[in-house]
Amino acid sequence: MAESITSRRNPRIRHLRELLRAPRARREAGQFAAEGARAVCEALRAGWQPLELLLRDPPRVPRDIEALRALLPHPQPPAYLVAAQVLDWAIDAEGSVDAVAIFPLPGLPPVQAIVGNPAALLVGEDIQDPGNVGALLRIAEGAGLDGVLLLGQCADPFGPKAVRGSAGAVFCVNIARGQSFADVPWPELNLTLIGTTADAPTSCFSLNLNRSVALLFGNESRGLRPETLAACHELAAVPMAGQLPSLNVAAAAAVFAFECARQQGRLPG
Repeated sequence: MAESITSRRNPRIRHLRELLRAPRARREAGQFAAEGARAVCEALRAGWQPLELLLRDPPRVPRDIEALRALLPHPQPPAYLVAAQVLDWAIDAEGSVDAVAIFPLPGLPPVQAIVGNPAALLVGEDIQDPGNVGALLRIAEGAGLDGVLLLGQCADPFGPKAVRGSAGAVFCVNIARGQSFADVPWPELNLTLIGTTADAPTSCFSLNLNRSVALLFGNESRGLRPETLAACHELAAVPMAGQLPSLNVAAAAAVFAFECARQQGRLPG
């Protein structure tokens, strides 16, 4: 029978709050948390093995917990029934969730390991909003791209807001990380580097993306760093018909990614 947790002072609850609030705590523990039964189910379907489960008691949607339990590996990980008000207090999300799973924090491979042939990578440089980092993962997974490379001061892809923003893609898509653009061995990758900027004269729809490409997107307010823009082979933008000059980074990435996927024949139908 699962152990019950009824106090905010319980060490597992305190550990969960630390994982959800501090990148340093995630790094030191080698763990991260995924909130919500559906997110946990996506992880289980992708073959991830949880270290432990924290289940809301009572659950709001019992059928979601039943679906989760049906996906659990054998032997099953430790599970704890957490009083509703305690779990609601502990989590990072607004509102309630029925399940939280703690997973081992994966080591991220070098970028060479996620390059296909032909390659299609999304590259984020200094993307500071974790929701946008999660969105990049979701976009890459949805478009069938090879993966996402995060450079510079990007938000932690295993932080709670990024995990939620990825809608489960964090468990499916290849992720690599680099300290800076200059640290990546670009000549070895044999990629055409396409920088995105709102004032580029070339439309993303007129690009030849049926080749190995890396699509680079910069900081939400500043865009790509000047030295990164200078190193790109081509610059392009999403053409805008209205009065606004540009889309936000996630929306622009979606347009570029799906146009790339269309040209490379990655989409069904």
